[in-house]
Amino acid sequence: MKNLKALTWFLTVSFCLFVKGISAQCPTTEITLSTQSEVDSFPIIFPNCSVINEVLTIDGLDITDLSPLSNLERINSVLVIGNTAITSYMGLDNITHIDEAYISNNDLISTSGLTGLTSAKVIFFNGGTMTTDLQIFSNLTTVTRKLSIGGPALTSLAGLESLTTFGSGMLTDRLSVSGTVLASLEGLNNLTRINGRFSISSCLMLSDLTGLDNLNRIDNQFRIYNNPNLITLNGASSITFAEELSIEENLILPNLSGLSNLNMNELTITNNPGMMNLEGMSNSLTPERILIQNNGCTNLDGLQGLSSVIYLDILDHPNLTNLFGLENLTTATYFLIQNNSGLINLMGLNGLTSVVEEFTIEGNNALLNLSVLNNLISVGNGIVGLDPFFSIINNNALEYITGLENFNFVDGRFNLRNNPALLDLSGLENFSFARWFFLSSNASFLQKAYTSITIPSSLFVR
Repeated sequence: MKNLKALTWFLTVSFCLFVKGISAQCPTTEITLSTQSEVDSFPIIFPNCSVINEVLTIDGLDITDLSPLSNLERINSVLVIGNTAITSYMGLDNITHIDEAYISNNDLISTSGLTGLTSAKVIFFNGGTMTTDLQIFSNLTTVTRKLSIGGPALTSLAGLESLTTFGSGMLTDRLSVSGTVLASLEGLNNLTRINGRFSISSCLMLSDLTGLDNLNRIDNQFRIYNNPNLITLNGASSITFAEELSIEENLILPNLSGLSNLNMNELTITNNPGMMNLEGMSNSLTPERILIQNNGCTNLDGLQGLSSVIYLDILDHPNLTNLFGLENLTTATYFLIQNNSGLINLMGLNGLTSVVEEFTIEGNNALLNLSVLNNLISVGNGIVGLDPFFSIINNNALEYITGLENFNFVDGRFNLRNNPALLDLSGLENFSFARWFFLSSNASFLQKAYTSITIPSSLFVR
C-alpha cells in the first residue's frame, strides 16, 4: 500500500510537470512529504533541486530518515518538520538558510544534522521528550525575526554559542525561551544585543539568569514570566538597557537583585507573591512608566533611584504597609495608589512636591492619614486642555487629611468622597483653588449634619 501511494504521488507530480511542458529543478507549489516513500522519491523527481522557494512540509510518523534530502542547500520559504519518527536531522546538513523553520514533536535522541544552517528569519523549535540540547544550531549566527525555543526535556541551550546578536529592530522581533527544564541560560553567553523582544517563561528548573553574562542591550521588552523556581536575577548584571522590563508571576523571586545596571523606559512588576521588595534596581532610574501590582512587597525599597516619573501605579498589595523606597521621588505626572489593603501610611512620599495631571489615592482600606504629604504643593500646572484631578476616595479607615498643609491648589477637580471614617478637613487650611471641589459620602460628616465642617475662607471653588 505504501509503495502504491508513493508511486501515485510520483506519477501525479511527474504528470503535472509534463503538462506544464517544463522540467522543474524544484517544486513550484507547496509540497508535503508524509511518508518515507515520498521522502525517498523526492530526489528522483527533483534530482537537481537545491533551492526551494515553496513551503516544504515533512510530517508523518512513517518518516524515519531525511538523508534523501541531502541536496537541499537553501529554503526561501517555510520548512515544517513535525510528528515524525526520525532519530536525527541528518540529511539536512547542507542547508545554510531557511526563511521560516517550524520544528516540533520529534522525539530525537540525537540532534545532529542541520549544522550547516547559518541564517534564518524565523525558527520555532519545540523539542520532543528526548531532545536535551540545540547542537543542530551550532553554526547559526543570524536570526532576524523570531527565535522560539522550548521542549519538555530541554536541559541546555548548548548549540547557540555562535549567535551574537538577534533581531532586526522590528517591533514584532522576538527571542523566547519557554517550557523547558533548563537550569541556566548557558549557550547564550556570546549574545550581546537583542534588537527586539526577549522573554523567558515557564522554565521549571531555572533558578537564575546565568548565561546572559555578555548581553548588554534589549531594544524592546524584556519579560521574565512564570518561572516557579527563579530565586535571583543574577547573571543579568551586564544588561544596561531594555525598552521595557516586565517581571510577572515568578513564585519565589524575593527581589530584583542582579539588575543594578539596568535602566528602562517602562517597568512592570506584577503577581510575584514572594517578592518582598524591589531591591537590586539601579541607583539612577529613569523609566517613564511604572506598574507595580499584586506582589508580596511590604515596602518599595529598591526604587530610591527614582526622582521623577510620568506614570506610577501601585496597586493591589495586601502586605504593603508603607511606601519606603520612594523617598527621592519629587514629581509625577500620573500617580495612582489603589487597593493596597495593608497600606497604613504613605511614609516614603515625603519628597513629593507636585503631580502634573492626576493623583489618586483610592480603596486603601487600612490607610489612616496623609501626614507625609507635607511637601505636596499642587496638582496640575495650568496647561490649557488638561483636566488634572486629585482624588481621595473609598479609603475606609482614613480619619484625617492632615499633612496637606502646604497643598495649595488643584488646577482641575478635587475629589474627596466615600471616606466613611473622615473626621474633618483639617490640613486644608492653606488650600486656595480648585476648578471643581467634590465633597460627598464621607459618613462622619453626614452624621454631624456638616455642623463641624469649616471650609477654609481662602478656598475658592468654581
